[in-house]
Amino acid sequence: MSLILGWVGEEPGDIDRQVLLRGAATRLRVDLPRLVGGSRWGLILDPGVRFCSDDRSACAIAGELRTHDDTLRNAIARVGAPAALLQAYRREGSNIACRLAGAFSVFLVDADGAQVSLIGDRFGIEPLYYHHSAGRLVFADSMPALLAHSWTGREIDSQAIYDYLFFSMVPSPATGYRASRRLPPGTSADFSGESIQLQRYWHTKYERERARIDYASEAEEFRRLLERAVADEIAGTESVGCFLSGGTDSSTMAGLLAKVTGGPVKTYSIGFDEPGYDEMYYARLAAKRFSTTHREYYVTPRDIADMLERIPAQFATPFGNSSAVPSYYCARMALADGSTKLLGGDGGDELFGGNEFYRTQVMFSKYDCIPRALRSLLVEPLAALFSLRGRVPLVKKVYSYIQQAKMPMPDRLESYNFVHTMGAARMLEPGFLALVAVEHPFDLMREEYDGAAATTMLNRIMSMDVKLTLADNDLRKVGEMARLAGLKVAYPMLHEDLVAFAARLPVDQKVRGLKLRYFFKKALADFLPREIIEKEKHGFGLPFGQWLGRDADLQRQVLGVLHDFKSRRVVRGDFIDELAGPRFLENAGHYGKLIWVFVMLEQWLKQAIGTAPVVR
Repeated sequence: MSLILGWVGEEPGDIDRQVLLRGAATRLRVDLPRLVGGSRWGLILDPGVRFCSDDRSACAIAGELRTHDDTLRNAIARVGAPAALLQAYRREGSNIACRLAGAFSVFLVDADGAQVSLIGDRFGIEPLYYHHSAGRLVFADSMPALLAHSWTGREIDSQAIYDYLFFSMVPSPATGYRASRRLPPGTSADFSGESIQLQRYWHTKYERERARIDYASEAEEFRRLLERAVADEIAGTESVGCFLSGGTDSSTMAGLLAKVTGGPVKTYSIGFDEPGYDEMYYARLAAKRFSTTHREYYVTPRDIADMLERIPAQFATPFGNSSAVPSYYCARMALADGSTKLLGGDGGDELFGGNEFYRTQVMFSKYDCIPRALRSLLVEPLAALFSLRGRVPLVKKVYSYIQQAKMPMPDRLESYNFVHTMGAARMLEPGFLALVAVEHPFDLMREEYDGAAATTMLNRIMSMDVKLTLADNDLRKVGEMARLAGLKVAYPMLHEDLVAFAARLPVDQKVRGLKLRYFFKKALADFLPREIIEKEKHGFGLPFGQWLGRDADLQRQVLGVLHDFKSRRVVRGDFIDELAGPRFLENAGHYGKLIWVFVMLEQWLKQAIGTAPVVR
């Protein structure tokens, strides 16, 4: 792993820099890093980090950045990226962020530490963390590095824990630690003196939302951009492989990689010996279609048990997406096969309209076509009356449809959320509940939905998903599991030109009627296997609940973790007991997801604060 750890403050004398240097190297398992700095700032850098510095300033870069700006590109070619960015920064400040693309984190210190700017990439692919308090700033490219500094602390953020229980992850900028933050996607942070200011320099801007298109020319442009995106992401890489789940995106990446390289490529798939979860059939179809050298691995309950501690140790924040398990085993298989980088298809759903609930929201939006007076005076009273008097399934479904359709957006998207449906008061300890704002998760959703540069409901949802589903969840999952395995991941779907193309694609080319990914699938109909084009979206789900109900060793381990979780005073003990009892066994697939969320939180807390309760 790389290491970038920096600090700016008025009292550098309270740090033994050499002790910090050696401690960071030991804890983070990197070669002995170098230390540079001035009178009130310092940087600890892994020898492999790209950087330039003098006695008053420095620039360090993690990841791989690109630029389409000719002036900046020429400067990079002439003096290198760190020096070129530092020169541009002295002229323009953090406004240089608008000219950067790719997956990167940039750390800039100037004027003997008087000015500091942190710039993250558009989707938060490369992590960037910071801690700001009492006129001091600490920043790093990983949470372990940030916590290695004596100015940072480990006090738990109760609101972040509540948000985690709601979303199964902690939305940025929160991390789980009260005073530590993760820079949100498409954001820069400027520190000068006492304050730090965050600026959202990029977000998706949707154009031509209801325009007509020349399909033939747009399809040709789309396929050209896809090839270019893959070519850009593999440039300079010796051994590239590809995740292959058998879905539309990963199959597209595999096929394009084969086309761009002109030879057989390596693909990797994960399977589950569980009905309804295994999609290896489709992965094999794609592998055969594109003549890939294909590797497979079937995850077992033992594999899950082995990851119960390793996943929380890898993530800077509590993280409850169980598909981290197959992501890791897929990356580990690729590393063993000699691959140094994997291509992931993440982003296609959020850019081109592929998530299943987009179709659901289109169905709910049709209710607004009924005149308001007719709805309130006739439809809703009759539906309520019949639902109370009868047990006819169709009537109950109609009533449920109306109740959800009446909910405002984007709140309606979480109508099936565990915390929402079970009730926070029933699930959570009163002492913990008193510390948090239960509306905060909805506020985060509304901020993204209402702030979208779009006029249509679907584009607003997709804009929100870019932040909360893609950047804060899926990219974090794949990226961290690949880092744990020891390799890099690139996401061609998130290439800046392809993202711009998707943003200007009319909304009815993304979801048409109830057809998801309308343009995407039509444009690639002669490229992908027909069965993959036509299959329903499945994802990388983990049959944790089903296996937990049958595997005695896994059950014993999980129940032990849940027992320890009671002492945190976050979730009510009686709720945990009920969840882990007969009720679970009757609904393992459903409640298994919630148990996983609790287990991941307990394991993360154990590594963050030992056995101490969150609420004292």
